[in-house]
Amino acid sequence: MANNIGTAAMEAQEEQQVQISDDDEILDVEDDSSFDSIFSWRPRPPSSLSTEKEEEIEKNLKTYSYKYEAEDQDTLMFSMRGSDKGGRF
Repeated sequence: MANNIGTAAMEAQEEQQVQISDDDEILDVEDDSSFDSIFSWRPRPPSSLSTEKEEEIEKNLKTYSYKYEAEDQDTLMFSMRGSDKGGRF
């Protein structure tokens, strides 16, 4: 491995299995727990949702996912249709 790997990559490599390419790019990380520690410093405001609402969203997440995937697909089809005519959507 090359010596010019960033400090964060070196620390991650010491703590867990990390695969690095010949171009010093991180290819794969076996355990992603290091990402939790990297971003744990970031301040987050308290949730504006009630605990009950958070639980409802978590319970129905798959339903919401299907709904928004369909909307994304519609938007993509609309934009592709507009680009076929040479215009912008």
